[in-house]
Amino acid sequence: MRDTAARTGGTSPSAAPVPPRWPLHIRIYRAALARLERWFGLKLVVIYRRPLLADHGTTMRIDETYSFRELTEQDLLRFSDDPALGLSRDFIHNALKSGDVSFGVLHADRLVSYRWYAFSGTTPCEHGLSMRYAYPGRTFGYKAFTDPSYRGKRLQDYCMQHADPILLRRGCTHTIGYIALYNLPSLRVVSRARDTKFLGIIAYTTVLRRNLAVATPAVRRNRISMVADAS
Repeated sequence: MRDTAARTGGTSPSAAPVPPRWPLHIRIYRAALARLERWFGLKLVVIYRRPLLADHGTTMRIDETYSFRELTEQDLLRFSDDPALGLSRDFIHNALKSGDVSFGVLHADRLVSYRWYAFSGTTPCEHGLSMRYAYPGRTFGYKAFTDPSYRGKRLQDYCMQHADPILLRRGCTHTIGYIALYNLPSLRVVSRARDTKFLGIIAYTTVLRRNLAVATPAVRRNRISMVADAS
């Protein structure tokens, strides 16, 4: 059985908590949406589209103890021994088998930030659901993670800036992804890239053991959807 639970788009809500310095009304907003999901099972995600090599406002420079690279299967299997990274061997096997690629930032040979990209046009994203995004030049960015002790260093920006030329060589022109509506820090990371467009929202839930997903019109016009996996 495929390990689909880990193949989630964007950044998981727990991966980027709202820091205490955020205003009270923002924290109340986030808490309300989180409770809506927890109490009623209704999840809301923002769909975005980002052109590759978009301007992130500044060229990222980090010291020589950091390095960027496309992660090989050998790399990924080695890092799977660290449970904090959320890279199970089943997930790695299924993602690579589907042709997905991962890019990471290492600090002193330790993986501290990474993100994945898929190209197949349909990729498992949530329990019982897949993201459908088939369109020329499109790649699906998902499962972005940064070690909590390294957040605030803009390592995701650094990773994207270095991964984009590689994706362009593969024939891609832009990436799409999704982020939980209450995950404000991750929304801020994506919005820093100039020309990023937030296309709309997909709402999904489970009713009578059936997975249901509804997209706003702009998302549908961009031929993006969440679809129930075949049983």
